Parts: sequence; structure tokens; C-alpha cells
Amino acid sequence: MDLDVFNSLAARMRPAIRAAAARWLADAPRGCDAPDDIVQDTLLRLWTLRDRLDGYRSPDAVVMVTARHVALDAIRRIGARPSQALEEGLSALDDAPAADDMLDTSLAEQLASLLLGRLPDRQALVVKMRHADGLEFDEIAAMTGMSEGNVRTLLSRGRARLRELYLNSTNEAI
Repeated sequence: MDLDVFNSLAARMRPAIRAAAARWLADAPRGCDAPDDIVQDTLLRLWTLRDRLDGYRSPDAVVMVTARHVALDAIRRIGARPSQALEEGLSALDDAPAADDMLDTSLAEQLASLLLGRLPDRQALVVKMRHADGLEFDEIAAMTGMSEGNVRTLLSRGRARLRELYLNSTNEAI
């Protein structure tokens, strides 16, 4: 990828990276990198990968995945969350989900991942970006190069297909 194409990609994706980083860092411990730092670190990492970016079907998706990894690295650099008072820790344990609930959640996540894999690529991408990443329609449209109407249509069809696949999978299990 040449310099002009990379600069164009960076300029187009900068607002989306910053918005996503702000969401990801909203609950991060104090001292974690600011969203603007996440943007800069992401673009720096992408600069080192610029020769390979042309090989991806969606460089925009690579940008967002890289941004998420950079944000997670920043959160991990801070280390463990500040310690709580003993009473607060005990009350947190009381509110913690039971092992059965965690197992149910894990199974539900595995089923969702399996069912998403059965969707057409564009539908799966839009569903993931909307529900897993929490992106708005305009952000998804900007990152994928689709119109907002197309994003809404793909999301609607993806949800309907997921519902159908889920109902079929539960009927087979019974």
C-alpha cells in the first residue's frame, strides 16, 4: 500500500477508531491511555503492516481489530484493577454469577459464534460490528463502504437468519 492510500485510509478511519477507543476505555482503570493515544498507536502498528494491507478483503476491519488489540494492551499495561475493601469484595462475591450461569453464558457464546459462522460474510460482519463492537449504523457504513440503508438491510436479514438458525438448532437438540 503506497503512502497516499495509507494516508487516505488513516484519515477515513481515525474518527471511528477514536469513537471505539473511547467506548472501550470508558470502564478502564485510571492511568490507561487516552483514546487519541490508542488512535496513534493503532496507526503506528498499521504503518508497519502497510505492505500487507492490500491483501485483506476489508482493510477497515483490520484497522478496527488492530485498534481493539491496542486498547486491550493499554488496559493490560495498567495491571490489575485497584484493590477493594474487604467488605466491598465480599459483597461483589455475593453478586457474582453462579457457576451454572457462567456455563450457560459460555455455551450461549459458543452457539452464537457457531451460528454467526453460518451467515454470509457481509451479514456476519455487520452483525458483529453492531452487537459485539457496539458500533452505530453510520460508523459501520463508513468502515465498510456501504450505505446506511444497506447496513440496516444486512443487519435485519442477518438477525432473521440467526433467529432461524437458532430455532432450528434448538429443535434438533430436543
